[in-house]
Amino acid sequence: MSTDMQLRQEVERELSWDPGLDAQNVAVTAQSGVVTLTGHVKSYYAKIEAERIAKRVYGVTGIANDLDVDLPGTRKSSDTDLVQAVLSAFKWNAAVPADKIKPIVRDGWLTLEGKVEWFYQKRAAEDAVRPLEGIRGVINNVIIESNVVPQQVSQKITESLTRNAQLDARRISVIAHDHKVTLSGSVRSWDAPIGSRRHRPRGLLNRPATKGMRANKACRWTYTKSRSSEAERTVDRDRDRTRACRQLSKMAMAARWTAARKLRAVLS
Repeated sequence: MSTDMQLRQEVERELSWDPGLDAQNVAVTAQSGVVTLTGHVKSYYAKIEAERIAKRVYGVTGIANDLDVDLPGTRKSSDTDLVQAVLSAFKWNAAVPADKIKPIVRDGWLTLEGKVEWFYQKRAAEDAVRPLEGIRGVINNVIIESNVVPQQVSQKITESLTRNAQLDARRISVIAHDHKVTLSGSVRSWDAPIGSRRHRPRGLLNRPATKGMRANKACRWTYTKSRSSEAERTVDRDRDRTRACRQLSKMAMAARWTAARKLRAVLS
């Protein structure tokens, strides 16, 4: 089990390692598996990316994202321009019912309002606007309204989880009540496919009349997580070593090609 100091260092290394994030102004603290991110980043997208990167570190059981979005002068936009950008993003996203969602921007903060039939549409609307320049934060107040009566939802979601090769559905129980689904049990890590917004089984949130999901344990996203066993940690370490060896092999090959090109240039 990682100590708080080890966990903090691992998260810091992972943030620095990812080329898609400038983490020089991000500070990390850890306590009993809960990681807190403080400091400032240059965009709302970077704030969400920092959270996503921290989640995939082994040993993280929760995240408090207290990062501030400090927009550079060249990236600041008027609220009117931001509304136009949001509407354009909706227009070019086939998963977003643009005619049913109303964007409201005030001082760079975007609020989404309206009513849609599916949860994935609500999620797609938020995902579509995250990368936009000038956004300081997003408040998603979109309401899910479905006329479909939920029937055997728990069974169908369990079947969907069972079909997913990356999950052990025997560890997960599903309870559907009042258009909401509760998942409980254990998975290998916080960033397991069931918790990742990118890799979450698509059918899970596309069931008729499913308006949302929650876990029986408080966390940033909506699933119960548990740390893996010693055997699973050994597999993780072996996989990391294999990845490191492959990376070193690629670097060595690239160095040899560079040296060969320089030698041919000298000889010619």
